[in-house]
Amino acid sequence: MTPLFPPAVGGAATYFVDLVERLAGSHAITVLTERTPGAPRESELGAVRVLRRLPRHAGAGPALAARAGGYARSQLWLALRLGSLVRRHGIELIHFHARLGGRAFHAALRRSGVPIVADLRDRLRDPAPLARVADRVICCGEAVRDFALAAGIDAARLVPVANPLPPVVRPAPEEADAVCQRYGLGEEPYVLFVGDVRASKGVYALLDAFRCWRGGAPPARLVVVGRKLEGARLAARLREAAGVRALGALPRAEVLALMSRARIVALPSFSEGLPTVILEALALGVPVIAPPGVPEFERDLAAFVVPRVEPRAIAERLETLWSSPPRARYPLARHDPARAAEAVERVYRELVARDAAP
Repeated sequence: MTPLFPPAVGGAATYFVDLVERLAGSHAITVLTERTPGAPRESELGAVRVLRRLPRHAGAGPALAARAGGYARSQLWLALRLGSLVRRHGIELIHFHARLGGRAFHAALRRSGVPIVADLRDRLRDPAPLARVADRVICCGEAVRDFALAAGIDAARLVPVANPLPPVVRPAPEEADAVCQRYGLGEEPYVLFVGDVRASKGVYALLDAFRCWRGGAPPARLVVVGRKLEGARLAARLREAAGVRALGALPRAEVLALMSRARIVALPSFSEGLPTVILEALALGVPVIAPPGVPEFERDLAAFVVPRVEPRAIAERLETLWSSPPRARYPLARHDPARAAEAVERVYRELVARDAAP
């Protein structure tokens, strides 16, 4: 269960589709996700059944009222229908993105009668309620594991699975040229932000950093890629900021093409677990501004981590990387997706066998 699944885009969509494809050879998998305009409500790909039934709310619109309404509809749908869906499709285990939350949903999970695996991908939402719901909590990084421990979740339930990095293929030069031309970028250098466009991702601080970088005359433009989630105020900031181009959410192939041409990929976020965006940029050999509070980055990528999510610190890191970027030596092998899928499958088999024991 995940709010984002292709054709929707984003790190969660990439993660879950890669995991599903790797596990489909040994499991019959049903994916329950949000409705997507233009996509069928139900489709099958071999052993994978995709049900797009959940009301949209994660990216339904910038207005708070619209998001709240979508959230309420999702809660009602899950409370009324999750149990029958589990019975109808013979579900033996539920694995869900922990961003799907709420009392009604958690109550429906408890009533389902099957083992529950929560997948904690970031530090946006208090994970304490998962202690009453999940048999296991997958943690995508050390910061997320510490976050769950601090919330009171028993360490025995936590399963560290390093955020997997699906294969990153460097786009051909002509492909990158075509994507840049499509979005009016031409030959001008740019810094790239990729992620949900919200305060928790450090977007406001990044915009202010561009205003003070080199006294307000930055040597590059800022390109922002991602869903806009915070309404009129942020939309106005993006429109009014000089040298900023907001492109909205884009398919992963286009994001990788833009990354390959970026001078720096910046994600000065407050809430990351272990962000795929930074891993993808590293795989392409692009300098990054990585968020603070991620132990893996602070150990192995210290020269690229912004010390504080505030404009002056970000501007200073931009200047350092622009003038003389150091070489990144980060062990991407620890993010092998096959290894991650094997770890998740062990959790599945353990819980299903435990549930079947007399």
